[in-house]
Amino acid sequence: MRHISLAIGICLLLTSCVVKNIVTGEYYLAGRAYKTGIKTFEQALAEQPDSPENHYYMARYCLGDNQVKKGLKHINEAVKLDPYNPDYLFWQGVAYGANKAKKAEWQSYEAALKINPAHVNARLYLAHTQLERKQYKAALSNYGQVLGKRPQEASALYNRALILDILGRSGEARSGWKIYLEQYWEGAMAVSAVRHLNHAGDFAFRNYLIGVRTLAMHAVEFTPFSLDLTQEARFSLNRLGKILDQDRNLVIHIVAYQKNNPSLAEKKAKKIKAYLLEQYPGIDPAMLKASWFDQAEKIKLNKKRYDLDESVRFITAV
Repeated sequence: MRHISLAIGICLLLTSCVVKNIVTGEYYLAGRAYKTGIKTFEQALAEQPDSPENHYYMARYCLGDNQVKKGLKHINEAVKLDPYNPDYLFWQGVAYGANKAKKAEWQSYEAALKINPAHVNARLYLAHTQLERKQYKAALSNYGQVLGKRPQEASALYNRALILDILGRSGEARSGWKIYLEQYWEGAMAVSAVRHLNHAGDFAFRNYLIGVRTLAMHAVEFTPFSLDLTQEARFSLNRLGKILDQDRNLVIHIVAYQKNNPSLAEKKAKKIKAYLLEQYPGIDPAMLKASWFDQAEKIKLNKKRYDLDESVRFITAV
């Protein structure tokens, strides 16, 4: 009985150490305290060099601290000690990728998915490597599975549309770009998504240079046979208004186009200006210049010309 009690005590002690290390490890990861984590787990590894958890967290901290070779060493050790842990295999793939070992990278993701086909991160990163290797159909399938679990996964939404574009499935690609832009309208990827959409002849979204910043926006439109701005137009104008409210040195030209109807073009330009001034009273009216044309806006992209019979542009004054 004494031996059994001793064995149980040792087991409980080891379990307690594992739980403590996991709690500590996750705490430093959440705070991105990579250097502190490295120091803490150096001590933990000195005490328990055969702990896969210790090697795993050391690898995560080293990768976070851009010590990618050291990170790969520790995650390889974690996988060696616990070869059936899909999280370890996933991060092994990340570490291989950081060390530019591309073949080993996707092989690690595949190994993780063999153990756990529902591992979303492994499937997402495998899709990324398949896209890089131009395995478009396989990547498209994997991105679709990721979006089935995470419908708002930004990189999957963007790359799905990109692959559809590459495959010549233009109608689906346009829908894909719009789905992405409905959820992600900030940053370089949004600007790129709008460019793709516009090059496909769809101008539901537009890019505008506001000051030194390119802003991806819903096209500013009005409900049919009225001067009521659409909900999407108000959303875009609110984004513009916030920028103007913060930077009082900007001067923006509001340019409305309405083919064969100068009166309506004028009313639309003035309506947009009035909306911005009403919603953002701190904006100086002199910052907004309204102009209008009774003709279509002409846009040339990829040697193609598009005529938009009714549209709105924003131009930063130099």
